[in-house]
Amino acid sequence: MLPEKFLREPANTLYWAGCNTVLRSGVRHTATATVEVLNSGGVDVMTLGGEEGCCGFSLVVGGFLEEAKRNAQQIMRAIDQAGVKRLVTSCSGCYETFKAFYPNRL
Repeated sequence: MLPEKFLREPANTLYWAGCNTVLRSGVRHTATATVEVLNSGGVDVMTLGGEEGCCGFSLVVGGFLEEAKRNAQQIMRAIDQAGVKRLVTSCSGCYETFKAFYPNRL
């Protein structure tokens, strides 16, 4: 998980850690490192913390499109409420979901 200092601070960029980054013990440091790299480049980043949830990648590839649509709607509401201008992720599944599935299929 990310250190508390990264959670819920208002910013223009939302960092979506994703389950591949957070749940796999060998790459957990990637979340903190990603935020630190972005910050060092002058990019203020916030996260949704425990409200992040799942991007829905497994739902989409599993063929559960109605569930994926409902999940995507919840995520989009959370992103809208955060008031951010961009989304960044270090999770390959989340990247694919946000880049390809959300705009084209859901």
